[in-house]
Amino acid sequence: MTIPADEIPFGDDRSVVPAPSKPLAVARQFLEEHHADQRHETLVYHRGDFFDWVGTHWLERDDDGVEAALYRWLENASYWKEAKDGPELVAFDPGKQRIMNVIHALGRGAYVDARLDPPAWLDGAKAATEYIAMQNGLLHMPTRRLHAHTPIFFSQLALPYAYDPQAPQPTRWFQFLEELWGEDEEMISTLGEIMGYVLGGGTSQQKIFLAVGPTRSGKGTVARVLQALLGMENVAGPTLSGLATQFGMAELVGKPLATISDARLNTKSDSTLAVERLLSISGEDVLSVPRKFKPDWIGRLSTRFLILTNELPQLSDASGTIAGRFVILTMTRSFYDEEDPELTTKLVAEAPGIFNWALEGLDRLTDRGHFKQPPASAAALCRRWVVRRTRGAAWPLASVRRAEYRPARVDSAHAPSERCDRMRAASGPAAESLCSGASR
Repeated sequence: MTIPADEIPFGDDRSVVPAPSKPLAVARQFLEEHHADQRHETLVYHRGDFFDWVGTHWLERDDDGVEAALYRWLENASYWKEAKDGPELVAFDPGKQRIMNVIHALGRGAYVDARLDPPAWLDGAKAATEYIAMQNGLLHMPTRRLHAHTPIFFSQLALPYAYDPQAPQPTRWFQFLEELWGEDEEMISTLGEIMGYVLGGGTSQQKIFLAVGPTRSGKGTVARVLQALLGMENVAGPTLSGLATQFGMAELVGKPLATISDARLNTKSDSTLAVERLLSISGEDVLSVPRKFKPDWIGRLSTRFLILTNELPQLSDASGTIAGRFVILTMTRSFYDEEDPELTTKLVAEAPGIFNWALEGLDRLTDRGHFKQPPASAAALCRRWVVRRTRGAAWPLASVRRAEYRPARVDSAHAPSERCDRMRAASGPAAESLCSGASR
């Protein structure tokens, strides 16, 4: 359909766009009309994905969504086409190939450097790792100052509640922690540091968090509260076996936390590959992540792992490196038949107060510079295991078969500290890291 230039009805709201032969110009007009902000465009393309600014953070937008928006925009659009009798307004007539051309051009017009690791300031003006998006603004964590939201802050995470420095103390949370650990302030303090580290987006410590305890010991409740503080859309739930598959890391892209509640592995090869991936991700390595029907994602995964298990996971790592990555929380009391089905709801209701408590933990960790292994966790490990040096045997927390360990026999003739010293001497540097009570 064509409309001669001198016959366009006054007031026609038909959108006039560049010709289909100029897809980049079409893409730029789309950005100007639908994603304009005086501070920054609100649609970007980063590492193979589109992201849409939603007022508090950047949300991944799938290709189908972008395609649908372009179809709606171009459905009634026209462009000027040269004809014998002069320019004519011609229907754009969006078809698959024309839309694909515009999408490809849109990715180039909205491109953000793939080397940029979120969170980041798109203008590169300052470091972004000290900021976190809340519902009521950008929080500068060291000073506790709130700043206005801006699309220049490129982050896929916004915590699902407002920052309130005057939030009530989370009394039910404190009661829950006392039920778990009694007067063990070291264990409670370590949990606060872990939660502050995860919520604050830290990865530089290169640690993996392990919660070990019997059934109904509170591991799952701690994990659910942390998940709620982050927002469930920001959490992945892989299995160790799943990590060892071809696309096992794909679900971790853009997820600051992965909780693993099933630490079992099917084969020795699964164990070796799972350990390799745990080490690479926690070690901030640049990775190529295969994704189904999409280009590989390349970058550093900011995912922190929280592994929940009733017993020590069987992980194969002859070097012992994986053992030094763990910060361990041990639970000993089971609440079997004493469960409160409303407990998680009660605790999550205290989210702003728990967040403030976790920020205090982050402050402690920042001041110290490293995590400390809770003494109770280190002592429990020393009491429970003596490592046998066998061919291919791994260090504590890294065995392929349970048979590589034997329970430590209680010897009343030696003090616990002496037994631990003997175990460390027998087991090498990885056991030294675990049993020393400090993990750096």
